[in-house]
Amino acid sequence: MKKILVTSFVLVGMGGVFSGCLKDKEYGTNIVEKKGIGFTEAKPLSPNILPSDSIALLIGVNAQTESQIVDNINISLESDQVADKDITVTVALTNNLLPADYEILPADSYSVPTTVTIPKGERHVRLPLTFPNSSALDPNIIYGLGFTITNISATDVQLAENKKSIIVTFAVKNKYDGTYGLRCRMTAPANDRPTVNVSTTWTWPGNVLVITSGANTDDLFDDWGFGDYIQPIQSSTPSWSAFGSTAPRFIFDLATDQITDVVNNYPSPSNGRAFQIDPAKPSKWDVNTGNIYAHFIMTQPGFQPLFIADTLIYKGSR
Repeated sequence: MKKILVTSFVLVGMGGVFSGCLKDKEYGTNIVEKKGIGFTEAKPLSPNILPSDSIALLIGVNAQTESQIVDNINISLESDQVADKDITVTVALTNNLLPADYEILPADSYSVPTTVTIPKGERHVRLPLTFPNSSALDPNIIYGLGFTITNISATDVQLAENKKSIIVTFAVKNKYDGTYGLRCRMTAPANDRPTVNVSTTWTWPGNVLVITSGANTDDLFDDWGFGDYIQPIQSSTPSWSAFGSTAPRFIFDLATDQITDVVNNYPSPSNGRAFQIDPAKPSKWDVNTGNIYAHFIMTQPGFQPLFIADTLIYKGSR
């Protein structure tokens, strides 16, 4: 995710525009004044899983028989100075943190160390998970693990209580998963969205991610500006923006690679925004280029339908 934004963002809400500069979160901020250690706030988040004061990370795993290591889990020393000595951090499995509807990752499918070390002169260390053979994992299941930091070797460093635990969810990547560029055209036939560019095609300045959320479903994640599941837009100013309370989920037919529906995965949006496939135009994943062409419609009480054409240009794996 881009850490310093060079433009102001506006978040388009119901009935108006809420403007202001979008500031990136201070990752790993602690509630303590002295040096603290905790899990870094994770991106991409696992959507709709936990209360807002919890940390949840979604990891994509390649389906393969060869061993693979994923090292997306970050543990950080929050201080204006780097570590003045090696700091050993002890981590325990705490799967009781998982919501009841998530399946615990089978113990024989992975290995994880119980300790990691932040080296002298550094501020971070990754907690690696090794998958010797992920081909046996079910692509229809979102698995999960819970981790809690239980001990720190340095006596002058405190455990950040609000960052000591993390939920990690795992999905076997489907063929649509990846890093993409976004080119978009929005059309409002009734011209009732004057704050939105509905006149020209525009290109989002950074990458978006298409993230596996099931065997045949993927979620759109902005990895450049908002760092969230959201539908980017260009405003009529123009400036870079996004529709609040939106989280596009694409549903594919695995046999034909057609997009059969687009839904809003944002939980209970107060503004009533919803998505549906545009039946008048084709929507699909192109097996030759890896590009995704999604034509869908956003509906919202008080507005006429807005037609959205997202062209997602494949750049590589994520």
